[in-house]
Amino acid sequence: MEGYNRERLDQDQRDLTRSGIYSDQPGGRWNGWSAKGARYLVNGVSVPLLDANGNCPTGTTRVASAPIDGLAGDTCGFNQAAYTTLIPSTKRWQAYANSTFRLNDSVDAFGEVLYSDIKGASWFGSSPYFTLEGGRFALNANTGLAEPVSNSLPAGSPYNPYGRAVPIEYTFFNLGGTIKTNRSRAYRGVFGLRGTLGAWDWEVAAFGARSSEHETVSGGSASRWALADALATVSYNLRNPSATPQSVLDAINLSTARPAESVLQGVDAKLSGTLGHTWAGEIGFAAGAEWRREKLDSDNPWQIDAGLQVRPAIAEVHGERKVSAAYAEVNVPLASTLELSAAARADHYDDFGNAFSPKLGLRWQPLDILLVRASASRGFRAPSLSENSNSTSIAYGSVVDPRDPDVPGSRQNPTFFTVGNNALKPERTRSVNFGVVLSPWANTNLSVDYYRISLDNLVGTNNTQTLVNDNVPGAVLRDERGKLLAVYNRYQNLSALKTSGIDVELRQRIPTAQLGDFTVSSAFTHVRDYRRPSVTGGPLEDFAGSNLGPTLPKNKATTTLEWAYSDFRTALTWYYTGGYDQKASTAAQAVQSRVDSFSQLDLYVA
Repeated sequence: MEGYNRERLDQDQRDLTRSGIYSDQPGGRWNGWSAKGARYLVNGVSVPLLDANGNCPTGTTRVASAPIDGLAGDTCGFNQAAYTTLIPSTKRWQAYANSTFRLNDSVDAFGEVLYSDIKGASWFGSSPYFTLEGGRFALNANTGLAEPVSNSLPAGSPYNPYGRAVPIEYTFFNLGGTIKTNRSRAYRGVFGLRGTLGAWDWEVAAFGARSSEHETVSGGSASRWALADALATVSYNLRNPSATPQSVLDAINLSTARPAESVLQGVDAKLSGTLGHTWAGEIGFAAGAEWRREKLDSDNPWQIDAGLQVRPAIAEVHGERKVSAAYAEVNVPLASTLELSAAARADHYDDFGNAFSPKLGLRWQPLDILLVRASASRGFRAPSLSENSNSTSIAYGSVVDPRDPDVPGSRQNPTFFTVGNNALKPERTRSVNFGVVLSPWANTNLSVDYYRISLDNLVGTNNTQTLVNDNVPGAVLRDERGKLLAVYNRYQNLSALKTSGIDVELRQRIPTAQLGDFTVSSAFTHVRDYRRPSVTGGPLEDFAGSNLGPTLPKNKATTTLEWAYSDFRTALTWYYTGGYDQKASTAAQAVQSRVDSFSQLDLYVA
């Protein structure tokens, strides 16, 4: 049984991030601030929305907009540090039990069960309070399709001094903060029989697992129609939000709950033993078969499907598949120092078909201190249920827009749509590995391994930044001024991925008679190349050592110094992450072409 509790860490709890102002850093601005507290957008100029006394609404401060988002003019902005989570809170309870019962001299019954309960809480991403702005959507309850929600203030509104409809950006603090709580519960059980039959070992088992997740968002979301009515009837006071009747706030405010559940059920059988002998030793053999059923259901909160919630976070997935597999492996000693291994696996998925995965390996140990190993294999990865089902997800983030009509090259916050694709093919891989293990002294182990992997039918989505850079029709949606509203994406077989690298591991144990045992261990990874396309059918680009896609430093290392004495144990771990080149955007590259390496130290005492 295990219990774990970690409190939430927000940005205002760290000196480095408390102010939200990073102007003293290369390329830094007021990155931790939002300029969308309360303002009009008039021909690309920011104009603060003030009361009769020239004051910003409660919770915001009048500041220049340019340091935050590059727009000319002032705004009613606010520091988001107190509403931005760095590390979510976590409460975890886990229990595990296993048992074995001897039925007779050659057969045992066994079982194991696992239960896990995890709860975490954090501020909701980039929108800790509901903000009405451009590029926001809601579902149409009749068609199920997303449609834009207007952020224009009508010409006749007493809060609109311009005599024509004008867009606003406004944060509704009195709707409450958007705190997201996730609770996941998982159950797993395995029950079976194992035993011996002559020179053979066998095992049969049935297994099942169920995982449920319940995501609740307490407040900070807005009902589309109640909000539109409050703005049209002026029942919400934009200049003095505290004067808004509670009944109006209650009508606008939404709290949502999202359920999700995954189920895994199956049976498997295994057999291992000796097929025969060569002059160098026994021929080992193992084989097995498996059948399993996978199911995933993730529903939207009912408010989303009813078309009520503005800026919905959609992750609806419904999928099910059945998989059967058979596999075998043989180890043949060719000489006293040389061993050949061969393995094969055949899988059948009822949603895309068959796959065959062979593997060959050699193990040569000419000396006690030297081991040489090599292998070549083919493999596959079936598309996940969320990738190849009729799934739809909506996410929120930022992207650099070189065509922004107000500040070209600035970072914008559109809505990102991603849909599943039930015509996906499985990824298929070819890999080669070669390694050397040295043990020159007692308690010393050094291994160096080289790998090369080629992958076909890579499953992924087009690179969002590339889509925006190229302004791809049908994928990039803009308003009449050219302001970025949304980016549409779909899971596809992009083409290929090729990568290679080197892994190095060192472990040295130093036992002493009086002071206990000391151990130094280090693991180093170097990615030589990681080439993949940014868009479907595009050329392969090397992502290694850059942020073209997900940030991918070429070098990473973990080094640990451990001391164990009687019942006492302590360990100091150094995590090293290498630097990388800024290639995601020309604007960022012009300010700072490279991000330096960084290190982290962890101390453990028990």
